Amino acid sequence: MAPSIRYAAGRAFRIIAREASCEVKSSPEAGRDKRLPLFKSRPFLAALLGGLGLLALGLGGAASFSGERDLKQLGPADLAAQWSHGDVVVLVRHAERCDRSSAPCMGAKDGITVRGGEMASTVGRDYRTFFGLDNADIYASPLTRTTQTADLMFGNVKPDQWWAADCKGKLLDNVLAHKASHRNLILVTHSECMEQLVQALDHHDIDTPDYASSLVLASDGKGGLQVVGKIDPDDWSKTQQLSQR
Repeated sequence: MAPSIRYAAGRAFRIIAREASCEVKSSPEAGRDKRLPLFKSRPFLAALLGGLGLLALGLGGAASFSGERDLKQLGPADLAAQWSHGDVVVLVRHAERCDRSSAPCMGAKDGITVRGGEMASTVGRDYRTFFGLDNADIYASPLTRTTQTADLMFGNVKPDQWWAADCKGKLLDNVLAHKASHRNLILVTHSECMEQLVQALDHHDIDTPDYASSLVLASDGKGGLQVVGKIDPDDWSKTQQLSQR
């Protein structure tokens, strides 16, 4: 049975997962060696983007990463306000790794593939179209695959951010320390960092995020962050299709 959703306009979503099923992903190409539960709802994406003024859709919904307890989620109006106030944090996984693919490399072997570069450029355009980047500070792990992704996706990336590659250290503390007041923060990083951050915030595991996918966090109103949802690269085009119906 899918998670039941109760929505109140302008207030929080609450997801109650009842016997929620798990989506299991595995991709040898992406070097995924874990099979962990991931809860995701496409209606949430429409609500997320619609709440940011990106889609004129009368849709409500949310995504929960936890099937073990209630997870308060932001309503669209709340999230729109947080983005406009610069209270949102997004972690983006780098594009397809060249050293774990038979596809042509874009450059160095420790970087991303040509098709990964194309995906990064596409996702970057989607961010500009749907979110806007004027009030966002962009950081990236200094590894080749993340810097290539960040340059193609966003440009204007702050250099030499070694803290962004320290997935097992104080990543959450570092994110909060680099989060400027009234500015959204976008961090191009690694799947392990995304997993560790969810573990730090919600104390459970998620499936390995897809290449170029985004983990969306927002202020919890107490000086910390809460998990809002996840956006995969193909979700952007599907959201565009929904908006045209």
